[in-house]
Amino acid sequence: MWGNQGNRVEDVLFDSGASVTVIREDFAKDICTVARYPPGELENNLLILADGKTTLQAIGTCDIHPNVEGVPVEDVAKVVEVVNPDTQPALIIGQNMMQRFVMQIRHNEKERGGDRLIVPKPRKAIRRL
Repeated sequence: MWGNQGNRVEDVLFDSGASVTVIREDFAKDICTVARYPPGELENNLLILADGKTTLQAIGTCDIHPNVEGVPVEDVAKVVEVVNPDTQPALIIGQNMMQRFVMQIRHNEKERGGDRLIVPKPRKAIRRL
């Protein structure tokens, strides 16, 4: 993955139940400039996890450019505070990014060794005047 501050290889979590893509603050600082939310907007950027109770505070945004299965993609991720770096993925790719790049998760494909991520190759844009 790369950003305007550098690049780094990292395993990520693809979460089709997450509405947005999020990146952990410590990881974001290594690869991109974090555009912090003004203090008055922090309460509007509290993310509620699937259990309905646990929350993560989004503190800003960051332009990210991961290479997924050999396909370059991009998104604006919400930067979240680090709660537990041992269990909290550095990057969670949510359904917003998965839909934009038509990514699919195929579950339980036994002949291929389990779950599989499918990312179509980008098409060339055709521009007409």
